Amino acid sequence: MLNLVDFAPAYQVSFQMQYARKAIYSNANAEYVRWWRRTPAASFDPQAAQSNPTDVTTGGTGFQAVEQSVSSCMMVISEPSVRRRFSPAGQYLAGDLICMGMSDDFPGIGYHDWIVPVGVLPWTPGVNIPDTRVYREARTVIRGGTLVAQAGTVTAAGTAVTGIGTAFLSAFQVGDIIVPAGQPAANGKRITAVASDTSLTIESSTTTPWRGIPCLKGTDQVPYHPVAYLDDVRDESTVYRQYGVSQDGSGIQWTSATASPVPGARYSVAYRYWPKYEIFPSMGSSSHVVKGISVFKHVLRLYVPEGIRGAGTL
Repeated sequence: MLNLVDFAPAYQVSFQMQYARKAIYSNANAEYVRWWRRTPAASFDPQAAQSNPTDVTTGGTGFQAVEQSVSSCMMVISEPSVRRRFSPAGQYLAGDLICMGMSDDFPGIGYHDWIVPVGVLPWTPGVNIPDTRVYREARTVIRGGTLVAQAGTVTAAGTAVTGIGTAFLSAFQVGDIIVPAGQPAANGKRITAVASDTSLTIESSTTTPWRGIPCLKGTDQVPYHPVAYLDDVRDESTVYRQYGVSQDGSGIQWTSATASPVPGARYSVAYRYWPKYEIFPSMGSSSHVVKGISVFKHVLRLYVPEGIRGAGTL
């Protein structure tokens, strides 16, 4: 049984909410975390155990993930590990950890949710470097290589793009790539200005007509994320400076249309990332309620989005 006194022996814990929380938050292993709630996608087929691969909200995984606002909440994190293993099929990452916390801090937390420990101090993107374990990765990225479908249709006249049923202000910003549906990232255009939900400007005229066609957003995602911070971004001739981490932490967010690689170009990125863990039913979970106070304990497994390298997704 989960013993709150084990969290902080210095406290004489009576079973009252404030003391239970103090026992957790004062523990030497307590950390702030990021938490994504994952729910089955609308296209998920339980018999096939997969979703429609074209479901852009899930990437075919069967789950859609929504990050929850828990920036002021902590968990006790114990036995975290990330290991690089090798097999005849390639190399892959493995690891696990145990987390404990207050159920009222993380209401509804459950199987397949993601947890990312981010340290003992609150972390703000672009303001301070996280004070927790991060891992370094170097990758080749295709500019705009990850395509995400957008609402509405677009028409281009010169460098002016007009949308119908679009949401440009929330979907795009300067430096992003807009790509006509059915075409590769190399046929996309970098955005130089976003005026409204139905009007934006691209870097140059399109080579093929865009007349009332669906569009996609070309993003620069990396396989291991969320990204904590970026070390180096360059190609064969240029070291780039005008970039940041995307809002969801999945990759690079460019801040300039011109001081960035052209659509479809390859470049290298060295970055630090937090290991992301998934709550697995088979790994072991428990919840204890004493006098109305609920505390949970989950064993999590490292979530590796690409599986064994060179052998496809596990």
